Amino acid sequence: MVEIVDIAELRGPIGYSYKPRQSGAQLVFDTYQKDKLIASGTIVVDLPPGPTPDITMTAKGIAFGLQPTVTKSGTPLKPVFELGVPAGATGPAPKLQPGNITVVPFGSTPTFAFRELSPGTYAVDLGTVQGPKGDKGDTGSASTTIWADPVS
Repeated sequence: MVEIVDIAELRGPIGYSYKPRQSGAQLVFDTYQKDKLIASGTIVVDLPPGPTPDITMTAKGIAFGLQPTVTKSGTPLKPVFELGVPAGATGPAPKLQPGNITVVPFGSTPTFAFRELSPGTYAVDLGTVQGPKGDKGDTGSASTTIWADPVS
């Protein structure tokens, strides 16, 4: 029986996670959205005797309402599996509000962050980089103008 030892990388749309598990000679992928199981897919891996295959797995988003898919291509020693993960239902648009604007020291990386103010409402915080210190200017000439307050 084949034993799955390690999966180097498994990527997919943001908000989804994939938890592979072995069930006998089959590889089962459970798909989660925000820790909720939304699909399971079984991949039968028929491995020839000899060298261990180099398995590549990718995931792509597919339209809302479609069933999850698994497509196999490649060769027996370099199989490629592509998981199709349905999009979730469209939720309400988030509300963005201006947040804090700060100055970070020269040479630093600008910053950008969202801060949740309430469910669905976020502040956008920015950190702009201070410019370099300029060269010292020339000395000005002496003034001959005298300013005085008029006397009433």
